[in-house]
Amino acid sequence: NDSFKIGLVWHTSSATDSRSMELADFYPLFNINDTKFYSLQKGSGAKQLDSIPNEVEIVNLGNTFNDFSDTAAAIDNLDLVICPDTSVAHLAAALGKHVWILIPKIADWKWLLNTDKTMWYTNAKLFRQNIMNNWNEVIERVSGELHKSVDLINNIS
Repeated sequence: NDSFKIGLVWHTSSATDSRSMELADFYPLFNINDTKFYSLQKGSGAKQLDSIPNEVEIVNLGNTFNDFSDTAAAIDNLDLVICPDTSVAHLAAALGKHVWILIPKIADWKWLLNTDKTMWYTNAKLFRQNIMNNWNEVIERVSGELHKSVDLINNIS
């Protein structure tokens, strides 16, 4: 399709992990015009897809993945991946795709401090929590950035 294609992951393998989010945290992004969302989520977090509101449109690709090569093939067809610090973030970045990595206020050492860039991947952008356990303010910044990106693409087209 001609929409800006975005892959999402929201949940890590551990429910108590500070990196995990809820799919509902991403709902504000679904109102952005000219975007199409695809779930790359596997595991227990995928159950959240069963209770999304009717107005939220997301294509569940994760349920078709047999292994990581399937995940890689899906990512290869996307314009952007947005997710917390998971293996999917690293896979997308290693594949050269644009990836926005959402990280908690107290992040892993590899993300350094006070920067939205990473020394590991030139195509990754970090969105850090400013307030512990508050993903809403992170998603607000992601939404603003996504609006700009989609507007830029539409102006070029």
